[in-house]
Amino acid sequence: MLIQRKNPEPHLTFYINGDVIKQVTNFKYLGSIVSEEHSIDEEICNRINQASAAFGKLRSRVFFNDNLRLDTKMAVYTAVCISTLLYSAETWTAYRKHIKQLEAFHISSLQKILKLSWKDKIPHTEILQRAGTTTIETMLAKRQLRWTGHIIRMSDDRLPRQILYGQLPQGHRKQGAPMKRYKDQIKTTLKRCQIDPQALEGKASDRPAWRSTYYKIECAISTKPNVIIASVKFAVTGGGYSKLDIIYKIVESVTSVQPQVLQCGYKIRYNVYSNSCLGH
Repeated sequence: MLIQRKNPEPHLTFYINGDVIKQVTNFKYLGSIVSEEHSIDEEICNRINQASAAFGKLRSRVFFNDNLRLDTKMAVYTAVCISTLLYSAETWTAYRKHIKQLEAFHISSLQKILKLSWKDKIPHTEILQRAGTTTIETMLAKRQLRWTGHIIRMSDDRLPRQILYGQLPQGHRKQGAPMKRYKDQIKTTLKRCQIDPQALEGKASDRPAWRSTYYKIECAISTKPNVIIASVKFAVTGGGYSKLDIIYKIVESVTSVQPQVLQCGYKIRYNVYSNSCLGH
């Protein structure tokens, strides 16, 4: 397989012991799909299909079985479906579109386990709370931070550490919006968790302390302003509150759960929320 983006080279022929090695656009290695465009689009679709198949095999005997408790169903779902869905996710460089695809499958599966429908208009935060689980984005961030800490504690002669810290001796990145690197994703996650990227090596070198650190990132990853606003709006709508009361509750929830939201540019204004958030 030839890794390239533009200006494809002519077909290359390789021989091993006289046998011709076929040139392909993608192949599967250790259960993961490697693409010549160094994209995980096909891998995400494959993971969702595999997890969906696993869910379907356990649908009648486990997830739709009224004789089993919810925590038992969720334990099986986490052990089988989530493990299949996020297989090798520690090495992914995921974009927002990938997160949305994974989250859609996750929420759809939880709705089936909880016997809910989209007609019930239950927010995703409420579904996650009832199921006693968290978002795929949080799971992915935890796995990647755990793997990053493991690489940092490796010796210098280990290949994963050399790849993570390696730099190309020649060439430069093109102008515009270059493809996101694994390092970029880790830095973004660290900043969202209020962890200084410069202090990453020092924190990750202490394994017990690092484990307790990435176990606490759920609030920083999953409590987004729009999610909080949707939850508060759902909770107070129809309860006799006025528009201004609802906005006060939204502001109170955002500032109490995530104080840095207002500092990052999310300005709370009456006309904005009364027109966009409240649906008027």
